[in-house]
Amino acid sequence: MKKSMIAGAILALGLAAPAAAAPVQWKAEDGGNDHWYEVVWNVGQNITWTSANAAATSSTLNGMSGYLATVTSAAEQLFLNAVNAAFTASSPFHGGTYTTAWLGATDRNSEGNWVWQNGEAFTYSNWYAEGWGWPVEQPNGWIFQNYLAGWETGDKWGDRANNGGLQKYVVEYDAPPVSNVPVPASLPLAAAGFGIFGLIARRRRKAA
Repeated sequence: MKKSMIAGAILALGLAAPAAAAPVQWKAEDGGNDHWYEVVWNVGQNITWTSANAAATSSTLNGMSGYLATVTSAAEQLFLNAVNAAFTASSPFHGGTYTTAWLGATDRNSEGNWVWQNGEAFTYSNWYAEGWGWPVEQPNGWIFQNYLAGWETGDKWGDRANNGGLQKYVVEYDAPPVSNVPVPASLPLAAAGFGIFGLIARRRRKAA
């Protein structure tokens, strides 16, 4: 399943410029939320979390404003793993192996209390667990490491300083609202009137 997701993401990305992949939709029919996700590489230059956040919120797609991506379920994490892997494979940066990217959470206002910047509840997490070697268990609460980095190790998260040495970030766009155009109240009455006139005309023709 994971391989097919990666293949689908690669096809969706196509030959997009490495600086910004074509947005990929997580369709509701596939168990998603109909949101769109766009991986952006700051071509060879580090970008701070705050700058990435500002760039994301100034981005638009189909009339919808973007924001640094949130990950609120294991299913969404798996989908984003595929999207990020497809972009990484198509990128010349670090020989197509560099995966770490900024995501939209921070605990800068209250240490240890992580919040998504778009207001969604922070109920799911995917932190790197403690083990041998580097990195140590995340989030480790080191001073100034108040910003969420996705794919720190594998698909696991880590916390980094604002100038944490990243060059990639992920933008998320909500699904555009469905346009429900109200039917004028007079329209059904007019249709009913035309139907009555048609019935009268048919009866007159029969009588003749």
